[in-house]
Formats: sequence, structure tokens, C-alpha cells
Amino acid sequence: VDPPLKWSPVAGLGLLYVYMILRYAIIGRSGYRSKVLVLTLLGISLAFAVDMITGYRGWYVDYVLPSAIVFIDIGIAICMIVNHRQWHSYIMWQLLMIICSCIPAGLFLLKLEHNVCMAFLPMGLSLSLFLGTVIIGDRRALLELKRRFHIN
Repeated sequence: VDPPLKWSPVAGLGLLYVYMILRYAIIGRSGYRSKVLVLTLLGISLAFAVDMITGYRGWYVDYVLPSAIVFIDIGIAICMIVNHRQWHSYIMWQLLMIICSCIPAGLFLLKLEHNVCMAFLPMGLSLSLFLGTVIIGDRRALLELKRRFHIN
């Protein structure tokens, strides 16, 4: 049968993602931080591929990419609360998420993203999380930043 939507590549990508979750997250020996990062990047990539296969309607750029950044920020906050003795080890992740959150804002400025809320929400959340960490962490957060960036 010749349907208008080629469903087999979409189903194949879904099965690939399930396989990667089983292989990397459950069987893999890497740390939880790298598992979260790799599987999130893989999920974002597969969502982009599905959007391309279905004729690029833009839902990937408008919703998936900003939502993934927001979910990672929420995950970082939860990890900081759960692992409150090592909260300063998440500062570099927060800086990475600030850089990543510039992507949806840049796509909006280039008129490739159409939802202003979803374009700037990740940036606001990432900046708020980082500033909250620096303000609440005070001296210890500043010492961690100096140590990471080799500032005297």
C-alpha cells in the first residue's frame, strides 16, 4: 500500500530510540549525567528526523527543542536538590544549558521559530537557575567557577 506518510522510517526511529535506551541507559556503565545528556541529544535528533520525514512542519523547532532544554533544566534542579551536598558540581551543566538555550532564541530572531514563548522560556529558565545557584551558593559557587575556569 502507498500511504501518504511513510510510517516505516518513523517506527524504525522509535525502535532505535528504545534500543538505545536499553543499551545505553540500562546496560551501559557510564554515569547518570552522561546518560541523560546522550539520550536527550539522541531524542532531539530523532525528533528532528521524524519532523523531516513527515514533511517538516516546524513542530520540532517550535516545541521539541525548547521543551527538551526546559526538561533538562528541571532535571538539573531536581538533581541539585536530591544531591544537595554536591550541588556545586552542576554549575558547568547550567552554563552548558545557557549556551543551548540561546539556540531557540537565535532561531526565533532568524524567523525559523514562530512561538515567542517557547523561544525565550528556556533562556529565562536557564539563566534563572544559574543566577539562583550563584546567589544562593554565594562564596562556594564563586569558588567553583574560579576553580573551573582557572581564574585567580
